[in-house]
Amino acid sequence: MGRKTAERTGRQAKMITEARLRMGYSQQKAALLVGISIGQYQRLENGEREIKNTSMKLGLSVCAVLGIDPFALTFGENKVGIYLRTEVEKYR
Repeated sequence: MGRKTAERTGRQAKMITEARLRMGYSQQKAALLVGISIGQYQRLENGEREIKNTSMKLGLSVCAVLGIDPFALTFGENKVGIYLRTEVEKYR
């Protein structure tokens, strides 16, 4: 795994973990609500599996259950604002 991939995976894992804790869920409950096994869920939280390597359905399920913005999870929270400003500028 390259340095950028490891950083992205670590950031995603941290976002998922923090969101789960904010929701007050155990890993078991989060996995159940997402519809995956506890082992699959733990690999996401431990940074052993990237969201981009999951199905769109699984990625969106994780986001929906944990209240995470899918764009922020995929590209980083700081890039959401930059992206939106860029898109708005296209139509001015």
